[in-house]
Amino acid sequence: MLAKQQNEFNKLLRQEEEARQEFGLQFSLLEGASADSAFQESYWKSLIDRQNKLIKSESRQESLTGKRILGWMRIACYEQYRSQFKAADYLHATLTARVYTILTNDYSSYLMLARAYAAREMKRQALKALKKSADLGLKQRKTIENDKFFAILQGEKGYQDILKTIDSK
Repeated sequence: MLAKQQNEFNKLLRQEEEARQEFGLQFSLLEGASADSAFQESYWKSLIDRQNKLIKSESRQESLTGKRILGWMRIACYEQYRSQFKAADYLHATLTARVYTILTNDYSSYLMLARAYAAREMKRQALKALKKSADLGLKQRKTIENDKFFAILQGEKGYQDILKTIDSK
């Protein structure tokens, strides 16, 4: 019984290490991207779905492993985004935020994405991500009104509708 548990544990450790290496490799490929078209959404969804399947496993160890891997991925994306944004590397911040939205799918992830698009003056994409953020629960109007990157959106069609959505929460 103990040997079986040790084998299962070792298998999960290898699986975790492989997932981290694969994530790291794909992340480094994003770092070398020179355009938004380099983003392979289906690949990222597949990678994340594999971890979500582990989380849903009846095996407690598999479930914990999946949670640990996804938690690590979230932290890696968030920290990478912050670093990229601080360095004014807005293309790569956008790509990283896109991965983060797949991982997290909450208002803060879409707010990050909207900010990266706004920094690149990609108004349509910024408004779309900002609307999604509002739909997912963004409640603080000041969050976007006080952000210099969102200033370019104030005169755009749809911006006031987003503010109304936020105010209605």
